[in-house]
Amino acid sequence: MANVYFKRGAQSALDAMSTYVEGAFYLTNDTNRLYFAQASNKLVDLNQYIHIISTRASLPTSSGSTLKEGDIYYVSSENILCIYKNGGWEQINPDTTLLPNQNAIVSVEGDSTTNSASIGLEIKDSKPVPNTATGDFTIIGGSNVHVSSSGNEITISADNDTTNTTYALQSTLQTTKGQLKLHNTSNTSDPDSTVDIVGDGVNVNVSSDANGTITITGNPGITAIGDGFDANGTYSIAISRTSGADLTTDGVTPTIEYGNTTKQTAVFVQGATGDPKASLSVYTKAEIDTLLNDRLSALDSLRYAGTVSQSDAASKIISAPLYGVGTVWKASTDIALDSPPVTAKKGDLIIAGGSNDSAVTWEVVDSGNDQLISLANSSADNSVTFMDSAYNRNAELGSIIIEGG
Repeated sequence: MANVYFKRGAQSALDAMSTYVEGAFYLTNDTNRLYFAQASNKLVDLNQYIHIISTRASLPTSSGSTLKEGDIYYVSSENILCIYKNGGWEQINPDTTLLPNQNAIVSVEGDSTTNSASIGLEIKDSKPVPNTATGDFTIIGGSNVHVSSSGNEITISADNDTTNTTYALQSTLQTTKGQLKLHNTSNTSDPDSTVDIVGDGVNVNVSSDANGTITITGNPGITAIGDGFDANGTYSIAISRTSGADLTTDGVTPTIEYGNTTKQTAVFVQGATGDPKASLSVYTKAEIDTLLNDRLSALDSLRYAGTVSQSDAASKIISAPLYGVGTVWKASTDIALDSPPVTAKKGDLIIAGGSNDSAVTWEVVDSGNDQLISLANSSADNSVTFMDSAYNRNAELGSIIIEGG
């Protein structure tokens, strides 16, 4: 059975050790800590915990016998979590709530010689030796406006105007700028308040005349704007200026991709008239129709186009060259046309013939006159009647009567 060793002594004696008995427990009799030696050079604190105190004043000092590197304390009244490190306390959560008159201090100070009052702000963190940031804001009075302070209060007052002081907004003669001034016409010794309107002398110019008119003129400095595609299909915009270097945008190359299985691309190029265009090596529908008609005409083949009636025969048959030689229509009604001369019965086939698509002749295959024989029997007189029911003609061809013996 393995032996368990417990060793007891002062914290300072344990801190001075560099090697330990592996597997042994070390108990300090002055700081009440229990350690375990995981290895001859590794000691683990088994009962480390967070100490809770009410104020920062209760934090132990480095001279205390129970304080050790890595100890963690929580100050509940100020929401501060700190660790003892390198012989001092370091706050872990520095972003705590600012407390009036502790972390944020506002002060007011008046100066009668300059007719002003300053508002000062001091912010410091909650470390034992706090970091501090300061700033101030100053209010300055004028000839008839007085600023004073008392404690944290600032008073701004103005003289009573018993002389009916009047002011005028005026413009002064300037060459390269415009100037507005607020002039005390009742007391010319009162200094004017002025505002200058100044251009850059290149793109914005400002001037004023003796009548007090301020003129602002703009010069964008752009003499020309051009855009277009180069021979490689790259599109860019060029801007020419009167001053400074001309500007050119980064070029982009729009590309059209076409094709189903085998992909091809085309880019835009500047046309002869300046209009950009992209040339695609593809056929239009009209070109495809012409090619197909030419090929089919060469094969002398027939192409079924569908049914045609008296109401749409004119448009379909007269415009037959659009379909080409070999086009086949099936008459869904009786048809009679004068030009081109076509006469067909319901069920007939109308075929476009001829030597080429521009000189089409129409031929009618008389299939609508074919008989469709059907039988109808009658149990009343034991007869069988033969009928021609092609396209609802319902013509009776004959009958047979069977009599029994």
